[in-house]
Amino acid sequence: MVFWRLSQRYSFDRVNDPKLPDAAANGQYLMIRRDAYEAAGGHEAVAAEILEDVALARNVKRRGYGIFFAVGNGIVRTRMYRSFGAMWQGWTKNLYPLFGGSFAEMVMEIDAASPWLGVLFAGIFGWEVLRRSGGGEWLLAVVAGILFVRPWAWYEGWLRRNRYSASYIQYYLPGVGFYAAALIASWWKHTRGKVAWKGREYARAVSGKR
Repeated sequence: MVFWRLSQRYSFDRVNDPKLPDAAANGQYLMIRRDAYEAAGGHEAVAAEILEDVALARNVKRRGYGIFFAVGNGIVRTRMYRSFGAMWQGWTKNLYPLFGGSFAEMVMEIDAASPWLGVLFAGIFGWEVLRRSGGGEWLLAVVAGILFVRPWAWYEGWLRRNRYSASYIQYYLPGVGFYAAALIASWWKHTRGKVAWKGREYARAVSGKR
């Protein structure tokens, strides 16, 4: 679910285009030329950043070096987290700044991942309006049904394109639930709580948007 949403936010084509400022990197696995690394200031230049991999990629691109951002299927394999607790701590550290670092963008991201929530509320309101005006409920039901199915179709298509089993679609609803909860928790940590990772606490200033 997280990979699906990140792939919508960070387009491979845009990140790889030297004419565009878009930059991204995945901290699990980076390969970088020494001259580019040194020109960008290395990790020392991004030591205070929560998203140090993205910040490093941004510095590299600002110095005029190219980035090749791609899926490593069949080339490398890595395991980000070994427990649910570690996964929760890691993503709640990263998600809010990854998606812009603002409350409005967080809400828009949740709506993009689960548009059926908006459909549900609109449907309830529309149903009541039509009920009072008389008739038309069947049409609203058909439209709501189509809108409800669309995100499932988008997700299933994305799974196939990225060589995931289409059977993973069965996890869409719980995935959306956990994803929305993690995004909200990330917002809370960055704006009101504490951001911690592997025994270190970070300043709450969001670095995902410059």
